[in-house]
Amino acid sequence: TAAAAAASQPLPSAVEFAAQRQAYYENNFERVKPTPYTADVTPQAIAAKYVEGLMWVLCYYTQGLPSWSWYYPYFAAPLAVDVLEPALHANTVALPLDEPLKPFQQLLGVLPAASASLLPPQLGALMTNELAVYYPTEYEHILDPKGREWCDIAIIPFISTADLVAASEKAIQQHPLSEEDAARNKLLLPRILRYTPEHTVANTTTLPTLFSTQSVRVSNRPFALWDIPGNRFVALPVAGCWTANVRPPPAFPSLRFLSTGQRLDKVRVQVLQSPSRLETLVLCLGAASTPCHTEVNTDGEDHGDITHVTRYMIRQRAEALSRTLLGRTCFADYPYPVQGEVQAIFDEEGVWRLSRRGHVTKTALKEDWRTMVDRVKDRYLHFKGVDVGDTALLLEVAPLQSMVVGLDGSLKKQFRSDPLLIPAQAIPVLKPRRDNRFVDRPARRPRERFHKGDRVIYLGEDHYGALAHVVNVKHHEQDDALFEIKLTLPPPEEEQRLSDLARQLCRSDLVFTRSSKAADQLSMDPLVLAKLTSCMSVELTKDVSVEVGLGIKFARKNLLVPGYARVVRDRDRNVWEYSSKAMQLLSELKRLFPEFVAAITADPHKDPYTLDTIFLDDNKNPIPNAAERLEQLVQWLQQQQSSQMPLAPSDSRAMPLDAVQILENEIEKSKDRKPTVSVAHDVASAALLPPLRHPLAASAYQQAAEHHSKLDVGHRVVNIRGSGPVPFGLKGTVVATHDDDAEVMFDETFLSGNTLSSRCTGFRGLTVPSWSLLDLSQRAFAVPKNKVFAHKKNQKAAAGGQKPGQKKTQNMFDLLAV
Repeated sequence: TAAAAAASQPLPSAVEFAAQRQAYYENNFERVKPTPYTADVTPQAIAAKYVEGLMWVLCYYTQGLPSWSWYYPYFAAPLAVDVLEPALHANTVALPLDEPLKPFQQLLGVLPAASASLLPPQLGALMTNELAVYYPTEYEHILDPKGREWCDIAIIPFISTADLVAASEKAIQQHPLSEEDAARNKLLLPRILRYTPEHTVANTTTLPTLFSTQSVRVSNRPFALWDIPGNRFVALPVAGCWTANVRPPPAFPSLRFLSTGQRLDKVRVQVLQSPSRLETLVLCLGAASTPCHTEVNTDGEDHGDITHVTRYMIRQRAEALSRTLLGRTCFADYPYPVQGEVQAIFDEEGVWRLSRRGHVTKTALKEDWRTMVDRVKDRYLHFKGVDVGDTALLLEVAPLQSMVVGLDGSLKKQFRSDPLLIPAQAIPVLKPRRDNRFVDRPARRPRERFHKGDRVIYLGEDHYGALAHVVNVKHHEQDDALFEIKLTLPPPEEEQRLSDLARQLCRSDLVFTRSSKAADQLSMDPLVLAKLTSCMSVELTKDVSVEVGLGIKFARKNLLVPGYARVVRDRDRNVWEYSSKAMQLLSELKRLFPEFVAAITADPHKDPYTLDTIFLDDNKNPIPNAAERLEQLVQWLQQQQSSQMPLAPSDSRAMPLDAVQILENEIEKSKDRKPTVSVAHDVASAALLPPLRHPLAASAYQQAAEHHSKLDVGHRVVNIRGSGPVPFGLKGTVVATHDDDAEVMFDETFLSGNTLSSRCTGFRGLTVPSWSLLDLSQRAFAVPKNKVFAHKKNQKAAAGGQKPGQKKTQNMFDLLAV
């Protein structure tokens, strides 16, 4: 119990605590005074400044900016016992309201002297002359008690605002800033950008070499910081925060969700995948119902069958909950609650579920009840720091995975396929406020989906996948609306040329060899081959080790370097195969470092190795220059192309590195041919694809399966995701696939792009979910030209319906309408 835990850990005496308190302030305040330093280091002054800081933060986030120049002039926080002094508990505090520093002055206040080159020369020079005292090259640290260097606190002086302003203004007077730097150093009002569907403006980019001007639906206006009445912070509840009559925000981890207690205990909570050795503040939840274990009668009187009565109460509650909760959503997985669908309810006598017809059915447990409860309690205690207490009911809840788009354009919740077992007492009765991001909604008509200025993808078979803009919208009886669009078209035949080239480059000439045959060809044991193609540790000292080995596959993690190793299915087991490039690497390794291969052959089960065991001569004795040979081995391994390539899941497919480079060069050459702009009139909504903001429902994939296969390496694609790191409508080529993701080398660079682990140049690559890409190589959802344009001559045919036996045309909008 909490009382027993507290009793086992006696508090220090008053004398011991006074000594600890004095030592804390000496080590963290009195002994760490940089030069210059004028702050008062008495505990009372430190606590007063700390409380001012708390109020500054509260005021900043709830009422407005209280002060530009206020700062906390210490390197550590006071003890909590000093903050709790009654004299500090004021509901208001007055702080100096002044002007902010100019941009270059702000940089002077935060940059180290080593970054002086980032400032104009006349200001960067201040760090080594007039203001040099604030930029020491040698300084002390407050060491982290756990030895973590990144948590050490550097003891450098707090820069004087008055000195900084005076020195910077003097430097600018003597050596004026350039016109460009002077413009950057001005104080301007902040601006607020707000999404407004009815307001379309042209957004000019500040990086014209990377991005073109885009039409965006935003309002752009100045945003003035509000004044604080009397320049005094007043402690008041913020509108909308938790009160007795207001529900908490969605998924907010409020302690008021449930009735909780707490205790300090060493429960070895998992922190960064390792158990904590310190005490944890454990939240204790109340029991959901009367405990279901047999109660012991100690007073000698006959109370009847208490266990039977208890079980009857639990069974009645389980049956009632099954009628109320099954198939509905709740907020579970406390203390960070997420929406979830209740799929089953368990007690020690059985499990309640909904049948396909919607009836509540009860079946027997397939697992011991106590084992289930213990597993759930262990997960909450060791991974969340929550003691759920006695548990009589468990709910099987499938957490919300994402919102998905249905075939009719509706938006629905999709829940995970791996449900969680949640104790009934960990599910709050009071639901949070509705989160508008996760609300089901029906489909909308075309006139509601498309507006003037919208960016869309054109699905007509003549220019499939081209980026277009809606220029005009006009109503139409048949389609509800017809659209005038402006198409940005690549040079004729250019898209087909790139698609053919990508498919040709994917035809790999690599020959793969089974691991057993590869071992025979290399004259080595299969276990040695497995060891050399993976990685092993060489321990240099107790705390220092290096990794050696080709690192082209890791069987336990199902990872490999594409193009060097692969996994094939042979009957009922997976078999590793190595390419001709991998075989060449192994042969070279054996030739250049025979003593290394000899050491692995002598003891392939050893791990880690040492300098005395990693290099052996012909007589299996350690060689004298092992350290030098190890350095040569590490350098050779780092020079190999395989070491620069990323590991991928074993079921991944990837384009060869040289093929990626050839394709990129061809894409760059094609930029010499400029795209053209064309206007199309009376376009039906079926030929327009709006930006996709959610993945597609599983039913849509099932319907599309007969029209196209899975996205593959070498396919040309276009990004159809409306929000995210990749610009909408940007085309590219798939260079690798991993489960539900694809690595794409796009035709243009963009701000969030990368080099795909040095496989392409510039910032044109990124790994994206497959659902965000439209496959241009298969053109499975192309709309025929006679269905793209709603001419009068086609209206009669459209009204006449579909001919008998004619197959209905499948178009992309039927699947992706949002």
